[in-house]
Amino acid sequence: MVNVEGVKQTKILLVDDDENYVKVTKMYLEENGLNISACTNPVEALKICKDENIDIVLLDYFMPELTGEEFVKQLRTFNNKALVILQTGFSEKKPPIETLTFLDIQGYHDKTKGVDELLLLTLSAIKTMRLIKLNRVQEIKLASLNYKKQLIGELSVGLINEAKDQLFSISAANKSIAMNTKDYEDENKVIDEANNKVGKVFSALGFEGNKFLRIEDIIDVTRTLLASKIKENITELVINAESPSTIVRKNTETIIFLMLETIMLLMEQENKKIKVTITGTDKIVVNFENELNYDKEFAKKIVLLVTDKTGIKFTLKDKKAAIYADT
Repeated sequence: MVNVEGVKQTKILLVDDDENYVKVTKMYLEENGLNISACTNPVEALKICKDENIDIVLLDYFMPELTGEEFVKQLRTFNNKALVILQTGFSEKKPPIETLTFLDIQGYHDKTKGVDELLLLTLSAIKTMRLIKLNRVQEIKLASLNYKKQLIGELSVGLINEAKDQLFSISAANKSIAMNTKDYEDENKVIDEANNKVGKVFSALGFEGNKFLRIEDIIDVTRTLLASKIKENITELVINAESPSTIVRKNTETIIFLMLETIMLLMEQENKKIKVTITGTDKIVVNFENELNYDKEFAKKIVLLVTDKTGIKFTLKDKKAAIYADT
């Protein structure tokens, strides 16, 4: 049995109309630890590729229902990530390099050279697929990080202006106290309120560093970050929580970003009153009660936020969005 990282996690499909070849080859590759399924009908094999996340296809070039070339053309209409190794028992009929390049085929195997060579080619494809997946994850993480920085940067402008307003209130209140001490109590209230608002601004800006937050904190951060946009759009934002003191220990950052994006899209769609309810304790559900019409750009942001995250998902049913998250 071979010892290559990612062998068991890589899904391989062997497609060949020769039943004996399929039986022997599948057994040999399985004995070497490969995760392989097989199909003798290329039409059925295409359906498997649609229904399952196949990583590598070991494909016969000459088949009666579909040629290997026709198969790959159809495969690439819905899957451009799977690696393909073409096989043929007729070495003199090897597909031209132009065909392999045009269809984005990664390898070619002459069956007359035996299954040992096929094993080596497949192991090489497994290593390549693993590197592609790791690279894809890193690309998603980087894109997600850039997106988050951009969004927080955009919302920070309003927050900074809000902090400035409150600091001016504190300054004005201090001057009033110095001029007329009998108003000390009233002006102190102004200062306390302003200090509280400034504190919320800085707390909201630093929410990404907080792993544990109560539901009421999540609501507070969301409201604070959206304050300027709510004013700008003259929107009333109502967020009700069934158990506001519930502590959320997982994906707090992702929950907030999902709430921000969804509420901002609802504001763009000219909802003057946006209602959100949060229910549950062991698992929480954030329900957006307004109808949501989303576009590709919104969907792309959601995918960036939830990809590779466990314990959280975003759904859209009957134009109503919801976040499901473990606490």
